[in-house]
Amino acid sequence: MVKHPRLVAISSNYIGNALAPFIVAPLIALLSWRGAFHVVGVLGLVYLAFYYFFERPLNREIPDYDTGNQKVKGKFDWRVLSFSVVVFGFSVITKGLDTWMPTYLLQARHINLKGIAWLVPLPSITAGIGSFIAGFIMVKFFTGHEKWLISLSALVTMVFMYGMFHSLSLTGVITFEVLAYFTKSIGFAASYAFVAQLVAKTNYGASIGVVNFGGQLAGFLAPILIGLVIQGTHSYTAAFLVLTFFALLAFVASLTIHGKKAN
Repeated sequence: MVKHPRLVAISSNYIGNALAPFIVAPLIALLSWRGAFHVVGVLGLVYLAFYYFFERPLNREIPDYDTGNQKVKGKFDWRVLSFSVVVFGFSVITKGLDTWMPTYLLQARHINLKGIAWLVPLPSITAGIGSFIAGFIMVKFFTGHEKWLISLSALVTMVFMYGMFHSLSLTGVITFEVLAYFTKSIGFAASYAFVAQLVAKTNYGASIGVVNFGGQLAGFLAPILIGLVIQGTHSYTAAFLVLTFFALLAFVASLTIHGKKAN
């Protein structure tokens, strides 16, 4: 039985990233990029309709806490802000690498991406595996010490990012990139699983919303930030160091997490 079903859902994000080029590229070749954009948009609307009519909970109320003769709503747990910062740090690495890594390989390493197309999905595939097994690792080896799994993931990711920066060969760059994706995805997914354990059920939706905000903010800022850094320094070295810093940020934020479960 899956201990944390949400982690299976999170892993699908990375698997989707790995499969997307093989689906979208033929659509672009067949229909142009505008046509591919329309097809993907229509598929999203189809899923929205399916979810609306078949999946979403209808007229279901979340029960408040029962304290004898009085029911009260749980207070918002501000500890989720630490998780939001952790997810922000991990997501900056993801979005930063996703957006400019191909450009780095082409311009700095002078590598023909067509010749290594089969390598492109590897980071996303390993990230999906990391997310999928994060719950098992947390329950099996870190019960009662969950935050240390997140901290360790951030710390090891920082080491792998530094390894990417110092690698002199394509093999080294790709290897450290795959390892960085794997470890950061474990910390990323474990953050969501740990939030689910800590916060009150009545506040779960709001708490996950705050944590998700960190990831969405990173998705908006990371490509802009990395672009500005590269443009300002005319070097990819600073970009690697910036991403390494955000792994450090995730590590420091994870140390501020308090693991006492809400009543």
